[in-house]
Amino acid sequence: MGLPSIKAVLVNARANAKALALIKDIETTYLQEVRDSVVAAMNDGLTLTEWEPSFDAITSRFGYGTGPANYTEMVFRTVSQSAYNGGKASEMFGPEGQARAGYWQFSAVMDDRTTDECAALDGQIFAKTDADAMDFIPPLDYNCRSTLIELDDTDVEGETISAANTVGIDVAFDNELMLV
Repeated sequence: MGLPSIKAVLVNARANAKALALIKDIETTYLQEVRDSVVAAMNDGLTLTEWEPSFDAITSRFGYGTGPANYTEMVFRTVSQSAYNGGKASEMFGPEGQARAGYWQFSAVMDDRTTDECAALDGQIFAKTDADAMDFIPPLDYNCRSTLIELDDTDVEGETISAANTVGIDVAFDNELMLV
């Protein structure tokens, strides 16, 4: 059997490109629906158990089936934290928040489930004007329980304010659920 013709290679490449674009569109739509579903559940005061049928319906519609309970809980917690911290960040970093206080602190729940990255960031104080520090707005990983705390000048008096203490911390989680 010989090599495929140039035309066959180009047709195959184009088909693959279209398939990848379609998959990306489906993934984006799926993530948006999951995020919107969790945010609606939060607004309605629903618990994880009460939200679960909605998640199962979305995953089934996209052909993913239902996942194990720990996966459902991880999705709910991660999206909830994304929405919670996203809302806090929007308020804190908006014009009124900038005028009210110039700093923020990373606060991690410290226990045996805390990742090394969150433990290293726990207590770190950043200026709101530090664009590089924005990479550390939680959640930084799945099941992250970290949050951010707003601080003003009196709160940070005598404290170290520097992103330099974060050298070597790898943000392993690209928070697509918050950005969609």
